[in-house]
Amino acid sequence: MSDYRRGDVESPLGTLRLTVGALAEIAEVTGAESPRALAERVRVMGPDTARVLLGAMLRGGGGTGDLSAVTDAEVAALMPQLAACISTSLVPA
Repeated sequence: MSDYRRGDVESPLGTLRLTVGALAEIAEVTGAESPRALAERVRVMGPDTARVLLGAMLRGGGGTGDLSAVTDAEVAALMPQLAACISTSLVPA
């Protein structure tokens, strides 16, 4: 993978990448007005928020982020990859 960046995580749907744009999109869609509010929404997220995170992080990784054919069970199965992407992206180099 030539476009790999530290924090990228591969998933069955494509590369997950937490970008500043993805963070902004997630904050906007969830209505989070601060980093602390965003962290709280992620901490207690349900299926709709998980879809927002997944779509934004797939777009950050160069994909379309189209989750129309993905079931809630499939989104739930991807939670370990989402968590890995977030945790590895936010650790100082």
